[in-house]
Amino acid sequence: MRSTVLAVLSAALVIMMPIGALGAGPGPVEHFGQNAWTNWDAGVVKAQGFGVAPRDMDSPGQALIMARRAAIVDAYRNLLEASLEVTVRSRTAVEDAGVKWDTVEADVQGVVRNASVLEERRHPDGRYEVVVQMSMYGPGGLGQTVLPRIMNGPAAPAPEPSLRPRLPQPPVQPGVFTGLIVVVRGVHLDRSMSPAILTPDGQVVYGRGWWKPGQFDADVANDRGIVGYSSSIEGATRSGEHPLVVNAIGVEGPPMSNFKTDIVISPDDAARIREANAGGGFLERLQVDIVLEP
Repeated sequence: MRSTVLAVLSAALVIMMPIGALGAGPGPVEHFGQNAWTNWDAGVVKAQGFGVAPRDMDSPGQALIMARRAAIVDAYRNLLEASLEVTVRSRTAVEDAGVKWDTVEADVQGVVRNASVLEERRHPDGRYEVVVQMSMYGPGGLGQTVLPRIMNGPAAPAPEPSLRPRLPQPPVQPGVFTGLIVVVRGVHLDRSMSPAILTPDGQVVYGRGWWKPGQFDADVANDRGIVGYSSSIEGATRSGEHPLVVNAIGVEGPPMSNFKTDIVISPDDAARIREANAGGGFLERLQVDIVLEP
């Protein structure tokens, strides 16, 4: 039996690609320590774990099984730490919605348990290596710990009448803007599940605090997030074929936050967005891309 288990595990390792060939999908990778990373373009969080077998194992097969188990535990621990770091960027938004942060932390732990083993290998020195992955959005994704709360819970004051979501949405007419691209150039922006696009005096043009509680189905946002992140305008596909493009004039963070997750645009561009959205309704459809350029 032990020899059979060893043969099966060894065969699985042979057909797998080397861990070094793994990436987090297209686009830039953001690292959290040495053994975890995320890619907002691809919408995934990944973590790496290592394990070694105890010295008193009865057989090579048992040693391999124990080393693998230790690697998985290590990978899930690293994934949890990375997931909490990603989620804490939305802490202000969650607490503004009247949710206690320890509740969110507990939910993150539950979501991480749904992560899957993506790849694994045994090293010549006896170490076992595992990479686990979870989605940022969609069923079982990390976004479900934040987005339903900030979009449906008690939150900021209601937006101006011209900005309130209108459901159901009419079809987009030819010639109108299909979405919004905001280009952030030359400054560091921390990616977040709850960013906001603001005017210099703090008016919310889109994002955190823009929705009136109860007027929007948070499941829609949980499927894809409220914005898409891209490293180029060409890669910004969420905003459709005829997007309105504006440039950021700065970045800032929410109150009591150390992260710069919010984008500041000029009052003139804010007026352009509101006017364009009145005809296209793209903000209500979450057709917003944030492009980060050097």
